[in-house]
Amino acid sequence: MKRVLVGAAAGFALGYAAVRTVAAVADLRDPEPGVQKEPRAYGRARRASMLAGIARSTAQMAVAAFAIACETEAAIQDPPSTGDCGSVESPSFMPMLSS
Repeated sequence: MKRVLVGAAAGFALGYAAVRTVAAVADLRDPEPGVQKEPRAYGRARRASMLAGIARSTAQMAVAAFAIACETEAAIQDPPSTGDCGSVESPSFMPMLSS
């Protein structure tokens, strides 16, 4: 499974690079005309982008606070144990290693 994911990621990256290269060459041959500045439209787009970023970070914090909070709390409640001469990992590392 790991090889499939690595192959898919590499294929995506190479395909993206190829598409961007073709677009850059096409733009060099026939450049697009300049865009007229529109401050109001830019402000609207910037505010919308900021609101989307705030919503994304709020959702990310909600996932961290509610979805994985119980597992994290349970993992750190047990005192770390090194086992026989340090051969057993600490229980607090188990959720990170199992993901």
